[in-house]
Amino acid sequence: MRTTMSTLRNTTLRTAAVAALLVAGAAAPAAAQRASRGAAFAARTPAAAGSSYDTVQVARARRLLDRAQQRWFAYDIRRARRDYAQATDIMLDHDVYAGPALVSLAHATYASGDVAQAARVLVDAAVEAARYGDLELQVTSLYDASLVYREVGDTKEAKSILVDVNRLLASAYLPASTKAEIERRIAMRE
Repeated sequence: MRTTMSTLRNTTLRTAAVAALLVAGAAAPAAAQRASRGAAFAARTPAAAGSSYDTVQVARARRLLDRAQQRWFAYDIRRARRDYAQATDIMLDHDVYAGPALVSLAHATYASGDVAQAARVLVDAAVEAARYGDLELQVTSLYDASLVYREVGDTKEAKSILVDVNRLLASAYLPASTKAEIERRIAMRE
């Protein structure tokens, strides 16, 4: 059992590191990428949990998320995106799990037309999910990011992410329903 947990922990850490490098790699020019491979992961390493938790700010983030969702349903995409971005910034700054909020931000970003940025936000969501052990959100976000990267024409990045998705699909800790859904989507190329 100890070996299995150690293996899972190492796999999760490697996946988080790969996802963090993907985020950094997508945002930087090729020459800068080669120069900052080591620094990219250090910049994305989370602070110690609970180090800056502020209940007032977290409550503000929740209000922003509620307002963003209302604006999303009212098709006010631009302001929904802004509210999702503000809420996720607060959540990340205060060590509150922001995975689902980042996915919502990615959807709003995609709907506003910034498709490449939406892919990067989906990878951020996967990194956040890995940080908190949410394997379902991690694999789903990575698969969606691979689709969006393919849509913008970055097939190299899409294939690279898909390798990580396939590795995560092999995890014994991934619920069978999630695994079946992702495998179905891969087979249907959707």
